[in-house]
Amino acid sequence: MRYLSRFFAALGAARLLKDSGMRVHRAEVITLMYNRNLASFFSRTSYASTAPAHPRVCLLLVMVALMFAGHAQAGTLVTWGTNITAPPTGDDYTAIARSDYTQFALRSNGSIAAWGYDGTFEVTNAPTGTGCTAIAGSRFAGFALSSTGSIVAWGDNSDPDFPNLQLTNVPTGTGYTAIAGGGDTGYALTANGSIVAWGGNGNGELNTPAGTGYTAIAGGAYGALALTADGHVVGWGYDVHGQATGGPTGAGFTAIAASNGYADYALAADGTIVNWGYDLFGEFSSIPTGTGFTAIGASPSAGFAVAADGSLRVWGFNNGDYDTGLPAGNDFTAVTGNFNGAVALQGVPEPSTFILAAMSLVGLGFATWRRKMRKA
Repeated sequence: MRYLSRFFAALGAARLLKDSGMRVHRAEVITLMYNRNLASFFSRTSYASTAPAHPRVCLLLVMVALMFAGHAQAGTLVTWGTNITAPPTGDDYTAIARSDYTQFALRSNGSIAAWGYDGTFEVTNAPTGTGCTAIAGSRFAGFALSSTGSIVAWGDNSDPDFPNLQLTNVPTGTGYTAIAGGGDTGYALTANGSIVAWGGNGNGELNTPAGTGYTAIAGGAYGALALTADGHVVGWGYDVHGQATGGPTGAGFTAIAASNGYADYALAADGTIVNWGYDLFGEFSSIPTGTGFTAIGASPSAGFAVAADGSLRVWGFNNGDYDTGLPAGNDFTAVTGNFNGAVALQGVPEPSTFILAAMSLVGLGFATWRRKMRKA
């Protein structure tokens, strides 16, 4: 239905633009509505040269239609748990991450918000400025990717006798595409999909899989996970309970989550949740069943998921930090947790699809009426 509303909006926009003196075909505007590449569309010299002054109003209508017919917008932060602090306000957050006791969020302008435990300066030393594209956290450090794909790391490295290897051995260069952290180790994907790791190696965390083409990474307390190009799950590090080698077989997995404890999770193509490792706190026995889940997350002793209707699910150990106070409602897009509690990203709801369709039809009707009036 949402795509249908975009289609009607495109037809209306094309008619308005054509009646205003611009040489534009419906197909071109329809393509714009789906791709939303405004820069390419408005930079075409034929459009710029044939449009008189008043079509600027029509261009504005096109941009408004694109904004309303776009994909999910940024969202707000929601936290719960006995020790977690209130999150920053605002509705422009696009991603969340956590270290063991600190939470991080990425704003739509690429700036980073950090809150919670600051004993190792994960809040104080968080980068300022904008342009970051991804965030992650490990035990006592935070990580981000800059606009050029370089890795930024922060935390406490003030003790010369015990240097924080997560901060001193950070890979240089640009072009990294994903970032993760867990335990005392950081992980990143290069432009060709190979995996790099730095920091502690107490459980073989630096023994990363060879090859290229990996599409996602996730760090846990004692090891890490990665997804291959065809959706196979690969693990390495601590393997006493099969965390590294006991993962699911087969392809088609779309997301992974490595816990700060002993259980790991993956999301299958149909939205079912698969788990493996050690069932210490009910991470297996109470896992949600069914299909349609859209996101997963993990904490030291619990798992999290976003259901098809955008509501939250939690399972595993409850010490007042995880399922007590679980937020109600829908439109959640991401969730994760640490020793202090949990944090979720709740998207700002888009306008009703029916409202979008109605607005688009009104615009199409107005364009048709205007054209008839000009012929009269």
